[in-house]
Amino acid sequence: MKEGISEAIYVLECVSMRMSKKPLNLLIEADLVEKARQQGIVISRFLENKLKEYFSFIELVSTVNNPSVNAGNGIRTRVTSLGS
Repeated sequence: MKEGISEAIYVLECVSMRMSKKPLNLLIEADLVEKARQQGIVISRFLENKLKEYFSFIELVSTVNNPSVNAGNGIRTRVTSLGS
């Protein structure tokens, strides 16, 4: 296959793997926006990454605090001790 064609296929795969995005208006302190720009931070990408980190952390904490066993067929059972 020609190099240009394989590159085009790769680009199409990358584009199709992206999640749909939704526009959002935020109010952020002006000095924080200026500092972010000075550091070359793209605020939307930064916020997106931090939200992903936060939700991963919450899922981890939830799993540790509420251990369960996947019984298959979408049924989850909570593991508890029997007796004291």
